[in-house]
This record gives sequence, structure tokens and C-alpha cells, in this order.
Amino acid sequence: MSEKIVLIDGHSILNRAFYGVPPLTNAEGLHTNAIYGFLNILFKILDEEKPKILISTCCHSVNLLVQKHYPGLIKYLAKVKSPMLAHCESIKEQIPDAKTVFIGPCVSKKDEANMYDGVDAVLTFEQLSDWLQQAGIELEKSVDSEQNSKARIFPTGGGILKSMQKNEDYSYLHVDGVKNCIEMLQDIENSNVENCFIEMSACYGSCINGPVMEKQHHGSPLTKYIAIENYSGKFDFESSTNINLYKTLPVLCPDISKPSEREIQNTMKQMGKDRPFSELNCGTCGYPTCREKAIAIIQGKANISMCLPFLKEKAENFSDNIINNTPNSIFVCRG
Repeated sequence: MSEKIVLIDGHSILNRAFYGVPPLTNAEGLHTNAIYGFLNILFKILDEEKPKILISTCCHSVNLLVQKHYPGLIKYLAKVKSPMLAHCESIKEQIPDAKTVFIGPCVSKKDEANMYDGVDAVLTFEQLSDWLQQAGIELEKSVDSEQNSKARIFPTGGGILKSMQKNEDYSYLHVDGVKNCIEMLQDIENSNVENCFIEMSACYGSCINGPVMEKQHHGSPLTKYIAIENYSGKFDFESSTNINLYKTLPVLCPDISKPSEREIQNTMKQMGKDRPFSELNCGTCGYPTCREKAIAIIQGKANISMCLPFLKEKAENFSDNIINNTPNSIFVCRG
């Protein structure tokens, strides 16, 4: 692939900028770290790298998807710490004895906390809500109407695109849902996308539709979006700073190099494909040929039992063994 692709963890930049440095505010005392830090890094990449494709991935699940199943695209992931890791690191730097607990709508953050140091515990909004209810604590409900809070739209589908300045050299779209993300990554691998800024999230409707939101907020994605849109302001903050937020992400999948011909033939024999006429290439396993299925088995992508002719022959052999070896009489009745 000749095009240059850069994947950016937008929420990581926002949280790192907001929590990882001394507070920055505008003349009215409003915090300006996050939105400016994100745009500062984004524009820096656009100016220095000038990538054909720019993807803002604000989702640990999307990062895992790339790390495990698209290792060839890891080099395009932005070197940015996740919001959770950056925030907890900042807290522990300021308060060494502090215990950090991340609370959010995303269950994959539990996995991320296990992968990296710095996070002592992870709670979902649903767990927090249940905990407060069991403790008999009722939080006072209040909503502010701050107009300089355009960045509040970020956790919605297309929220990043709605709160950023556009570059006329790029087209813009957002992709949500794992299936759509996979299709987009495949298009990138096949060089079918260029001059495009893509916002990507594993959850349909983005973070506000996370799988572990509190029960009383399980409305439709449209209802949640309208609530966030009404809560967010119309204007951005104004500030200036220079923050380094880069980080690398490792490959999380095993070696998938092509196996030797001997390995392929041995696996084919285990599948019962030891002669050319036995290679039916029926496609019921999901692979176009028996040979490709054998390669997938060696690479750990498939199981040998995922073959209808193999299972059918195994079942017939098992039935024959029962009939030939049982000491009892067997009657076969046909209705």
C-alpha cells in the first residue's frame, strides 16, 4: 500500500491534554486543555505527515481490532496513550499514593487496565449506579448551559467531526459498529480509500451507546444523541499550548507467516484430504479451497472440525464402529 495512513486516538489526546498538564483556561476561567490539545496534535500531523488517510480511533476495542487482526496497519496507529491510562498516570504523578478508578460506559477498558500499569480498578456506569443504589445514595440532578463547550459532542457518532475545523483537501465520514469498522479497515488495506478523515468507533452510536451504560439510560441511539447535543455548547475554547502525547501499540496476534508445503500436506491428511479427488473445495467452512482452510488451521485461525465433509465422514466411521463392535442386536426401523 503506497498511501500513508495515520490512526489517531482522539479521546486519548483530549483526556491527556486536559488531565496530563497543569490547567489551562480562557479569560472566563473555562478549561481549554482538551480541545486545543487534540486539534494541535491533529493539525501537526496533517502539516508534517500529510497522510492520504487519517483515522481518529477513540476506542480501545478498535485498537485491539487492529492490533490482533490487522497487524499490518499498526504502524498507522497514532502513538497516543489512552484517556484512561493518561489520566491515571497524571493523578499518580501528582499524588503518588493515590488509587485510581476509571468509570465509563466501555467494558473493554477492563481489558485495557489489565494490559497496562497505572489503573487500580475499572467500573462501568452500570456498576456505579448499582453501587449507589445499594448504598442508598441519590445524586442531585443538575444540568449547566455553558455555551463554550462544543467538545461535549465528542462521545456521539460523528462527534469529533462536528467539533473540528475541516481541511478542504479531505472528505469526512464516521464509521461505527464492529462490522463497519472491519469493512473500512479492509478497504484501507486494499487502497480503496484516500484523502479521507475517518472517525471510528466499535459501538453503534459511539460511546454514548456503550454496552454497560446504566440501565435507566438504555434509550435509542437517537434519544441519547439528542440529549448530548442539547447539553453541548455552540462554541470552542481558545488557548495555546504544546503537548507531546505520542505512544506505540504492540502486535497482539501470533506469527501468521505462510506455513511450509510439508505442514500444509500433513494438515490436509488430518482433514482427510490426502488425494486430489477428496479436495472438494465446497466452501462450507468459509474458505474457498481446502488448501486455504489447512493454512488457516496451521495459523490458528480455524479448527479442523470446521469441515462438513470431514464431520460427515467421521460420523459415518463412528456409526460403522458401533455396528461392527457392539455385542447387541441393532434394528433399523424406517417409517
